[in-house]
Amino acid sequence: PSMPTFVFSKEKSMPRTRLLLLFLCFMLSGITSFSQIEKEYDTATLRAERFYKNKMYDSALSYNLQAIKITRQYKENPYFLALSQVVMLNTGKCYRELKEFANAHKYMNYSLLLARANKIPVDVGAAFIELNNLHRTIAENNLPFPYPTVPATEEIPMLFSISKIEKLGLDSVRLTIRGGRL
Repeated sequence: PSMPTFVFSKEKSMPRTRLLLLFLCFMLSGITSFSQIEKEYDTATLRAERFYKNKMYDSALSYNLQAIKITRQYKENPYFLALSQVVMLNTGKCYRELKEFANAHKYMNYSLLLARANKIPVDVGAAFIELNNLHRTIAENNLPFPYPTVPATEEIPMLFSISKIEKLGLDSVRLTIRGGRL
């Protein structure tokens, strides 16, 4: 029995073979570097979760912001697109714990918008729950929050703020809203 051997010929197909091999090497290096980016992203989100659970909110925030940077850099990638709303929500939760309510609202709202755009009902629900918890905390503690003014007519700007949030069931809440002229 003889061993198979590979013979390279000097025919015209040789440059094509080299091009094909170069292309395959290039593709493999791209896959390797992308998997490295995924690993970096996963490491950042896992560390953020651990720090959050240990009530080290500054560190958790730092790692969430690293993950957001990666998400924004590779926003067309389906892997990051599917997880972007979760990272935004976790970032908002860190800001809430750090008493930076405007930033918390901003990131939780981003999370809600992304979850709706990606049509992920579980994440839409999670974002709503966290936004409700945020505004309940603000209302119960009578904390300042820059609620937007909403014009009641074209002439009189009005301010509407949530003064009370009550959970009525698994999927419903009652909001008490105060309104008045500025």
